[in-house]
Amino acid sequence: MKKILWISGAALTLAFMAWFVNGMAKVRDSANSLSCSGHLCCIGTYLHNYHEKYGHFPPAYQVDASGAPAHSWRVLLMLWDEPKLFADYRLDEPWNSPNNRKLESLMPSFFRCPSEKISEDSPNRWHTNYFVVVGNDTLFPGPKSISFKDLGRPTASTVMLVEATGQGIHWMEPRDLNYDTMSFEINDPIKPSLSAKHRFPNLAMADVTRIYSGNLSPEQFRKMVLIKPLPKLD
Repeated sequence: MKKILWISGAALTLAFMAWFVNGMAKVRDSANSLSCSGHLCCIGTYLHNYHEKYGHFPPAYQVDASGAPAHSWRVLLMLWDEPKLFADYRLDEPWNSPNNRKLESLMPSFFRCPSEKISEDSPNRWHTNYFVVVGNDTLFPGPKSISFKDLGRPTASTVMLVEATGQGIHWMEPRDLNYDTMSFEINDPIKPSLSAKHRFPNLAMADVTRIYSGNLSPEQFRKMVLIKPLPKLD
């Protein structure tokens, strides 16, 4: 009888430990997601600062003499967050020139989701989790700049920034998600899409509000990325 009670007590202890560990994991997940949305808010605020100064959002990328992407919008925002980095960054050289790559270690922490656990010697340590969606009818149509006056939709329902994991994109690299080639399915394992290592990936709207994207259908997300409503079919 005592042996049976001991086994029951051990099972109860294991069950409690499993419940506790699971609960702590959910707490960490929620905390990381909240911190992640704060990162998007910070980046969105810098995008608004850029708009206030120049009258438009930064382009998704600046191009070189041949028209190829040369510099990312993320680097252009450093004028506000890391003025010294921006002053030392050479816009007359490629983003990955020897001179510019010396600055990669100054990557702001808000360009990476806290759920990404990356070691200091990992080749992924300078990769970002936050992107714009590049496309002709989005807020970031390549090298062209868009302003609030170009929006044909409410700012609260127009996507400005998205979160994605595992994209292998350096934070200084002029590359983001592409409207024509990405998936609008959340956590699509095949194509680039909204994704995260916490429960739901976050996105930021043009008015710098954040929402969880877990309940968005691909059709809803696709519409929200566009700056003007889709034409109605007869």
